[in-house]
Formats: sequence, structure tokens, C-alpha cells
Amino acid sequence: MADQTDQLYAVADRPSYETKGERAEMQAAAAQHILTELAWPSIDATWDARDRVQANLRCLRILNAIQAYEEKNGAEPAELADLELPVEATTDPFTGDPLKWRKTDTGWLIYSVGRDGVDNGGKFNNITDHGVAPIGWQPAEEEPADEEPTDDDQTDDDQTDAP
Repeated sequence: MADQTDQLYAVADRPSYETKGERAEMQAAAAQHILTELAWPSIDATWDARDRVQANLRCLRILNAIQAYEEKNGAEPAELADLELPVEATTDPFTGDPLKWRKTDTGWLIYSVGRDGVDNGGKFNNITDHGVAPIGWQPAEEEPADEEPTDDDQTDDDQTDAP
């Protein structure tokens, strides 16, 4: 168990997107020791909480930089680089990619794709994405998927003539 603790300390300060493989190996090894296996969900939740907090702080930092940029330049920034923030301040802690950002009708939406790595368009209600949005902002409702045609939906061209 001491070896696993040393491994945890070795990856604790690195971003999660860099340590996913190592953490998966540690989790598999944790199954060999009952105490480590019992503790693993808490360890994993701690990493997730750290990344959520880091994502939210980075989103707030970007929002503050956008507001300062607009005040100074009288225009919106065209890209994140215009804000002159360090790259790590604009990096999604879950993926290593730049945080997502766009202007909505009511203000700026800045977010991380979250643990699942899927861009859900800034959906914060199911805690899939994390970030900042204008008060009352909600993502657009998803369009229903097209349904597959059934046998009942065949056209006259698809039907064969019976003898």
C-alpha cells in the first residue's frame, strides 16, 4: 500500500488529462488491496473535484479578462490569445484542450467539457459541463433524432406487386 501512496503523490500535482493512464493502472492495482480498493472512489472523487474547481476558476479568469479587454479596446476579443493569459489559464483541466467560449445573446458562456470529455454545449444542469454563463442562460433544446423508417413507412415504389 505504501508503493501505491507513493504513486499517488507522484501524479497528484499533474493535470488529470496527463495521468489518466497511470491512474487507471493504479485503480486496477488497488483491487489487490482491500483498503486501497475501498479508498479508491474517494481518491477519484478528489481528483474530479479538483478539476471542477480549477475549471470554474479558469472560466472566471477568462470572463474577467474578456471584460477588461472589452473595456480597454472597445471591442470583443476574437480569440483566447487576445486576452494575453497564460496558456494554462485557458486550458481545460479535464482534456488539455482550450476551454470553450462564445458570446450568447445575454453574455459570455465559458466552460469546460467536464469529466466525460464531451462538449454538451455548456449544459450545467446535469453537471456535465462546468463554467460560467449569463444569469438564466439555458442551452438550446436538442432536436429529436430522425427515426428509422419502418415497414409501414414504405412508399409505393418500395412495394412489390403480388401475383
